[in-house]
Amino acid sequence: MSYILGLDIGSNSIGWALTKEESILDLGVRIFPVGVKEDSYNKSGTEESKNSSRRSARGIRRLYDRYKIRRRQLKKLLLTLDMLPPETMQFTSFRLYELRKRALDEKISLQEFGRVILLLNQRRGFKSNKKGESKSASETAKELEGIKLQMAELESEIKDSNCRTIGEYFYSLFLKQVEHENWRNPDEPIERIRKRFVFRKTYEHEFDELWKAQKQYYPGILTDENYTKIKDNCLYYQRPLKSQKHLVSKCRFEPKKRVAPKSSFEFQEFRIWQFINNLRITGPGRNLDLLTKDERNTLFNEFNRNEDLSPAKMIKALGMSKHFSFQNGIAPKVKGNTTNSRLSKVLGEDAYFALSHEEKFKLWHVLYFAEDEDWLLDYAVNKLNFNHETAGKYAKTNLEADYGSISTKAIHKIIPFMQDGYDYAEACELAGYHHSFDEDKDGKERELLDKIIREKDDDRRNPLVEQAISETVRLVNEIIAENGKPSKIRVEFARQLKMPKDKREKLKSRNDEKEKSRDSYRDFLVKSAGLSNPSRADIIKFELWLEMEFDLKDFDKKKGSIDISEFRKFTKNVKTGDASKYKLWLECGRISPYTGKVIGLSELFSPEIE
Repeated sequence: MSYILGLDIGSNSIGWALTKEESILDLGVRIFPVGVKEDSYNKSGTEESKNSSRRSARGIRRLYDRYKIRRRQLKKLLLTLDMLPPETMQFTSFRLYELRKRALDEKISLQEFGRVILLLNQRRGFKSNKKGESKSASETAKELEGIKLQMAELESEIKDSNCRTIGEYFYSLFLKQVEHENWRNPDEPIERIRKRFVFRKTYEHEFDELWKAQKQYYPGILTDENYTKIKDNCLYYQRPLKSQKHLVSKCRFEPKKRVAPKSSFEFQEFRIWQFINNLRITGPGRNLDLLTKDERNTLFNEFNRNEDLSPAKMIKALGMSKHFSFQNGIAPKVKGNTTNSRLSKVLGEDAYFALSHEEKFKLWHVLYFAEDEDWLLDYAVNKLNFNHETAGKYAKTNLEADYGSISTKAIHKIIPFMQDGYDYAEACELAGYHHSFDEDKDGKERELLDKIIREKDDDRRNPLVEQAISETVRLVNEIIAENGKPSKIRVEFARQLKMPKDKREKLKSRNDEKEKSRDSYRDFLVKSAGLSNPSRADIIKFELWLEMEFDLKDFDKKKGSIDISEFRKFTKNVKTGDASKYKLWLECGRISPYTGKVIGLSELFSPEIE
């Protein structure tokens, strides 16, 4: 049977219909649970995976297992070197820290030194992961900065107390008991030692100092080879991160290529040109005009040097007066070349922009692929010849995270046409790409398969989207099994489903706020306008009237000054759809895009304007 299948895919439902020659053959709705914890999603809108608790527990087990593996390996090494302390050798916490302090200045037995090393194995400290930082969410990034601040404060405390190592500093906390009479436990320090955040390099420094101090007493045992085995291969071994390159999306135009990182110079320039070519400017003698070639180049150069620009700064950069403005809908701040901006802050603008493209690319490439901040700091000093201050700034620089929508190869083909003033769709077509598939225009149809078969690695890594896609596959395959293969499939996605999590949450929050406002409008209309049961149309009209008469945010303050009789007159002359008409009128700058003439407010709601 030849028919068209229509799908309306949402976050927890799919509407479907089979049509043929403008008649509906069959229709229905499939409702399914969202792919996240429903309690959290319904109460607060948070998208917590159903497997998150299980995954967290598994992560803790893995960390503990790896600790036990390192400890077993360390004990074997200490046993071969006759450094493993016997089980009868027991130390209180106070004596252990005292031993860490004494080992810096005097000879201790090999078994005692082995016991100190076993203690160091218990806590390895925090090691920065450069890639993890650049991709972390804003809340996680703030938490990480707080942890780093605590660790830096601890470093300062160690330095101010004239202690050589963190073990010596912790021992000094035990000695402060003397200052307090009747201290509850002589085996506990005056300040808590546990749950302190410590840099791994701080513990590594202590290990080096202890090894150096004891090596002079045991040169035949504490050799360089054993140092590497114990420290690098056991105590502070860190396996390299597994590559996640296979999870990066493929380019829609170049299927064999992965999409470009957002921080790459190619994508940064592509994004700027895409924005500039869509701009429309209005002012004296100009009405929603495209920018000229010189204006585009001027604005590009300004964006290329700045992290972001506001519309006011864009007008100023073009040398125009305040009477000029861009079309509505522009964000308060528009992203520029974030990579250039952040790297220029490290080297200084003059020094950075004097570099060649190859030199800039090398700076980005090293920063983007570096996985260790300490390695990056060392590389910046020894290979890039930065001084320690500049190298520190460079190592702490975070590039813009995530990936773009197309590959670097596609960008190289498209961007020359965008530089000539063509918008994205036109530039794609001129570069030989199909920006959007149109069967009528392209003159060919894509062949539909007999059944949808998902690839093994086809995982969206988003439980909400993954659930919706899986249910869609099941539904379509069931329809095909019952009715045969359709001639065409038309799909409509819910806007929320295509958005990333943070944008969905912002949209939900905005909708919740609007719903609260409309509830207050409904209460006001019941009490002041005498409407027993205001309809949705009444509320939308009231919302439009308020927007034209007052600042919506000040509605509660001005309730007493609202003349409800004026609102009743207003409702006779407008329709529900006029709210959208009013918003479009504002976006067009009150000027008709077809005639170029100004549309008056009284004329706007007349039948002449559609």
